[in-house]
Amino acid sequence: MSNFQKAKSVLFALAMIASGVLLLVAGQSGIVFVALALSVLLMAYGIKKLAFYLTMARHMVGGKMLLYLGIIALDVGTLALTFLDSPNIIVVLYLVGAYALSGVLSVLRSREAQKLGGSWKLRMCSGVVSLLVAATCIVFIQDATILLYVFAAGLIYSACLRIIQTLRTTDIIYIA
Repeated sequence: MSNFQKAKSVLFALAMIASGVLLLVAGQSGIVFVALALSVLLMAYGIKKLAFYLTMARHMVGGKMLLYLGIIALDVGTLALTFLDSPNIIVVLYLVGAYALSGVLSVLRSREAQKLGGSWKLRMCSGVVSLLVAATCIVFIQDATILLYVFAAGLIYSACLRIIQTLRTTDIIYIA
């Protein structure tokens, strides 16, 4: 990972911490702000993947996967943007779904890394915590204050893990 990528990752983690603090301070309107940020980020990610597909990936092996990923991310981001006018319960369910999906993907990736002999413990911990946040939010879906605290704690924890993963030294394999 280059220094620019590390800086970008740390800045994104700091934005996640700021979003967690915003959730604690703003209350119910903070959930709408976080959902808005999530939808804009998903749409930007989808547009980025589609642009990469149109410029280079269509000539690559497996390039269609990037096309599908870009379309799905753009659609999910647009769907999240349409939920902002609806009641907060729908926005909360959408955020819980995003946490659950993130947790499942992290657990699956860590199991794959474990089978291949790579580092997997931090990613497994991150996935399990994401799944616990999603489960706790479903249990306390009627109590808005507990829900806000759980979301904020989950965001701050994920951001701290992201900073740890970014600043951690990794093994470099040299092929002579």
